[in-house]
Amino acid sequence: MANPSSAVNESSAGSSPGGPQRENGDPQALFAAKAILVRDVSLEALRSWLASPGSDVEKALRKAMRIRHATLCQTTRSAVARRVLGVAVARGRLSHLLQEVAPGHDCDAELLLELFVVRELPRVLEELEHPCFALAGSQKTEWRQVLADACSRPLFGPNDSATLAKRLSVAWSLPLWMAERWLQHLGPLSAFQLGRAMCQPARITLRVNTLRTTRLELMQQLSEHGVRSIPTAESRFGLWLPDGRPPNGGVWQLPGYSQGLFEVQDEGSQILALATEARPGERVLDYCAGRGGKTWLLCALVAPHGRVTAWDVDEDLRKQLLGARAKRASVAELLEVADTKPSSQADVVLVDAPCSSCGVCRRHPSQRWALQESEIDSIAAQQLQILEEASQLVHVGGRLVYATCSLLRAENDAVAERFEQLAGDCFRRWPFESGRHCRTLMPHVEGTDGFFMARWQRQNKASESRQSIMPVATARNDASMGESIIKFEEAVSMSLKRGCTSPTLLSLINPESPVAQSVAAGPRSWTELG
Repeated sequence: MANPSSAVNESSAGSSPGGPQRENGDPQALFAAKAILVRDVSLEALRSWLASPGSDVEKALRKAMRIRHATLCQTTRSAVARRVLGVAVARGRLSHLLQEVAPGHDCDAELLLELFVVRELPRVLEELEHPCFALAGSQKTEWRQVLADACSRPLFGPNDSATLAKRLSVAWSLPLWMAERWLQHLGPLSAFQLGRAMCQPARITLRVNTLRTTRLELMQQLSEHGVRSIPTAESRFGLWLPDGRPPNGGVWQLPGYSQGLFEVQDEGSQILALATEARPGERVLDYCAGRGGKTWLLCALVAPHGRVTAWDVDEDLRKQLLGARAKRASVAELLEVADTKPSSQADVVLVDAPCSSCGVCRRHPSQRWALQESEIDSIAAQQLQILEEASQLVHVGGRLVYATCSLLRAENDAVAERFEQLAGDCFRRWPFESGRHCRTLMPHVEGTDGFFMARWQRQNKASESRQSIMPVATARNDASMGESIIKFEEAVSMSLKRGCTSPTLLSLINPESPVAQSVAAGPRSWTELG
């Protein structure tokens, strides 16, 4: 690991606020000028984001790079994206360290950036950057010792009495309330595994448009252009790119995109649409269509003679559903976008309800910091209302699928259970192959984003009494879960005091362990978003 004091000292000389300057064609001078540009643009984005709590760091990043568009190349854009998005992901951990060594300065954009570059970046993509890119242009020379202390300091000492929730929150950069909820619902081991997964870059996954081509044909076409692709494990429509987003234009410059041969869509999102088991000729209602990712897949499922009705309360989104993407996807004959809230019944109704989106934190780094715990109850109430509305549009014998991209029980199981209480005999559980009617997709298990699904079939209330396919799953006993957390907490504390040697345990509770570093590095990083 680099020495922060020397890095700051060596790179602070020759700082140019005006951007990169070519000095007689000297390669070292050119690298140094680019490094200063990377730092300046990164700071502009971070300061803008931190000045507006709850704002989107990706918007701040795009704005900062747009302002300097003329001076940025692909290399410098990637370096800026690594820093800005990396700080957003690791902000909880970085702020914890700064608060320990410099109380009151845990939201300083320049300190966060410099601490990230020295402490976090070397184990992510150090080999892709020139050494001059380290801390070029730093003005925080008076903070050298503080940075050095923060860089060498462990997250927690062996005698620290931090709770397990606090350790999870700091180690994997999560809001404390979210760490507490995950521990309570998932248990300690799964919660720490999920936290680690949320700090790793998500896969780049494509969904093949089978209305225009086949998965094998698209794989061959991509291969001819030097792009490796691998069929997804569960979705028969998916391909993931193991080498990440292609350079020189990204996914949107790949052969076939402009012809509508594929869309970018996480496999988990594809699995949600497949959970409807929509069949050719059926009428499907996508009740919260959003931008249409699942809508297009539903069209492929009901083709050639079925029909998909898409509805969203956002008028702008409804207009987009009939835009260029729909034309590329060749779904005009299969898709109807409702102008008003639908009233006709359908064979299948999909409710991908608005949610906290905490299951996709790794794709949207600032989402974890934008969400407030006080919002969860109102979100859940809205979800239940939408689900009840949509359930009235299911034919007798038809299917209803409720889904979110959240991993909070209050938005998932709790909403599904409350709906069952209100629905009474009208709906019976419709199980997956596992025998359960609810399913959760986890980043650290399936490799997808985090999603929840619940399914029911509409009953003929006049002639059938409700027959649950399986008994209601017994909820985890809160007291029992609390005891397991306490025991795990005690085990962690004892292991640390005795000098823990378990690589599995170390990789979960300490991001700096060798195992965690090898996992965190991954095949690629947030470079692609540059």
